Amino acid sequence: MAPYCAYCYKLCAGEKDLKKCGKCHKRSFCSKECQVSDWKNGAHRYWCGKSREINVDFEVKDSLGKGVGVFATQPIKRGDKVIVERPIVIAPEVKWFGGVGPRRSMDWSDPKVPTSAQWAVDGLIPHDGTLFQKIAMNGLALGEDLSRTGLFLTLSKVNHDCIGNCQHYYIEAHKVEILVASKDIKPGEEITFPYVPGRRGVTTILRRAEYLQGMYSFSCTCEACSVSSIGNKLVEIEELNDAIMEQFSKGTARSINNAIRAGERAIRIYDELGMSDVLYQATYYDLFQVAITRKETVDKGKRYIQLAAESAFRFFGLKDHETVAKLFGYAEAPHSHRNYNLL
Repeated sequence: MAPYCAYCYKLCAGEKDLKKCGKCHKRSFCSKECQVSDWKNGAHRYWCGKSREINVDFEVKDSLGKGVGVFATQPIKRGDKVIVERPIVIAPEVKWFGGVGPRRSMDWSDPKVPTSAQWAVDGLIPHDGTLFQKIAMNGLALGEDLSRTGLFLTLSKVNHDCIGNCQHYYIEAHKVEILVASKDIKPGEEITFPYVPGRRGVTTILRRAEYLQGMYSFSCTCEACSVSSIGNKLVEIEELNDAIMEQFSKGTARSINNAIRAGERAIRIYDELGMSDVLYQATYYDLFQVAITRKETVDKGKRYIQLAAESAFRFFGLKDHETVAKLFGYAEAPHSHRNYNLL
């Protein structure tokens, strides 16, 4: 990808036309004004030196059978913040209707694309498509409420894998989407994330294929889709996480032990597949809530909540993040949770 300004997205003739951040010496800008604006308004002051940068640690180039993709050029470690990026445009949620694909919501209106970023939007597939079609195929939900969709210069070029080596989240306070490495990534390896993570009813190979074809018009050939033993583990993960709370709700010593076994089995599958820390923190937290209900398993619960907090911090990267702060709070005072010695 040609050099461009990290703040206004203006294309530049070459690296010599760009100014580097004086602190991390990685992030590039077309002017001093954009450098200052990115520090004040673009959240770089929070992530300077903590995130990887394009044309330094990764690059955009052709990906066989996928058009373009994002590839590591330097070793990337589990938990590294690979991409920290503001959306080019923000639009209403793009909804998927089974069998008919994405559809506009009633309040949809095309957002305005900054002139300096039009080249990036034009380069997204479908190349001759409308702005809605480009957002539907390349956009990411901003936050967990799914009410908004963002279109990104680099993140929108990261390809799908049903397991992936990364996962992403949105920080409303910083107005940025962050891509986090789920495992170590070697130079030359493509950077990917699942487009359908944890969607109810979209865990089987057949349902994932239907969703991906209907929403994005492609067929996935990743290991989880081509090797049934791996694909079935994604289904098992959903079933095991459901079983934790189902068994817990029965409230017997036996069911509590069954819930713990289900959660620990899910963790072993995460280890095997190299899943995201965001999944570890959620399952460890569920295990904590279950284990602290009985004196016999309280010590296990204390271990689970410490692991949940560490996983959350590795993923979110901020001690004051709401989830991280809550989990470390329970790690310091597990008795403050309402489930402590409940049964």
